Amino acid sequence: MGRGMLPWLTAPHMVGQVDDRRWLLLTGVSVPDLNFGLLAVDDPALLDETLAAIDSRGLAALVMLADRGKGLAPRIPSQFVPAGEMPIMSKPLVGPPANRDPRVRRATATDRPAVEAVLTAAYGMPPDAIAVSTEPLARGDEGPLSIWLLEEAGEVVSTVTVTRIDDTAGLWSMATPPQHERKGYGRALLASVLAEAQRDGATLGLLGATPAGFPLYAATGWTTQETWELYVNASSAQFT
Repeated sequence: MGRGMLPWLTAPHMVGQVDDRRWLLLTGVSVPDLNFGLLAVDDPALLDETLAAIDSRGLAALVMLADRGKGLAPRIPSQFVPAGEMPIMSKPLVGPPANRDPRVRRATATDRPAVEAVLTAAYGMPPDAIAVSTEPLARGDEGPLSIWLLEEAGEVVSTVTVTRIDDTAGLWSMATPPQHERKGYGRALLASVLAEAQRDGATLGLLGATPAGFPLYAATGWTTQETWELYVNASSAQFT
């Protein structure tokens, strides 16, 4: 999952570091959702280094503590307030893949405005964060990050970002606008992109569930492997 997020780094000022001790993704946008540090070890020096990277840039940011990193909770500074926990969920991709849904396809550069409209309606993130989320579409490459959409009667009604690293498909930014919720669009899109990943050789799906998305994932066979504690220093579009 960590390696999969690196294609979002599309400008020289952005920072991305991923190893088994810490992830650091700093895009510079105005909300915490795309500026975050994840710590998986109880290392105060590493926490201080992460906070210094955030503070030096004056960023709205999200700090996440996983595994032994949860021991750092007493050291989180007061400007970062608890924002609950994020379940990290997995799903083995086994058995015959689902049939292709003709409404689902990979987005292209010309779909960028429609994808941005869906993300804005679903999350309420500001334009700079939406632009970073969809910038890979502008490159038009066939790299490890792809955005998929579901169209109904010519309208994009749901979208999801997929990162493919080795045999794992990571899911991010699953979005369906409020007016299109409870119509099965998210479920159909999820099934189709996982089937496509499976046909391409993926054997495992991974995601971090938001409160809004958790019921869908739990109902479609995803299981929680661990949880990450969340702390924010500004309003988040996905966590409170």
